[in-house]
Amino acid sequence: MPVYTVKFPLDVVSKRDTFDVLGENDIAEVVRFNIKSTILTCPGERRSDPEFGACAKRFLFDFNNGQYETLREEIISQVNKYVPYCILDEVSVIASSENENAVNILVRYTIPDIDRQDVFEITISEL
Repeated sequence: MPVYTVKFPLDVVSKRDTFDVLGENDIAEVVRFNIKSTILTCPGERRSDPEFGACAKRFLFDFNNGQYETLREEIISQVNKYVPYCILDEVSVIASSENENAVNILVRYTIPDIDRQDVFEITISEL
């Protein structure tokens, strides 16, 4: 079975295998992890590709209506570039109703290779 990535959080499973991994039977989890990483990583944090990442946290304290759209467009651009094996059906970025210094991000997507639709949601705040 091909291995696509290690499973997070890292957990040693044995001396032989070292870490738990995600393979071809875990495609949905791999795609979800890659979307999350793309949204949360800032350009320059991934040494192998300094342009990788939407850097959602950089928008935290300077949100206005234009900033929501800028972050939304950045997420779409980055996911299309770095997670091309999924199709974005919807991306929304809205203010949190519970915390004025937080933003809710919702990504609805389809994974054509396994004919699956899924949703990734995250709230980003100063904490």
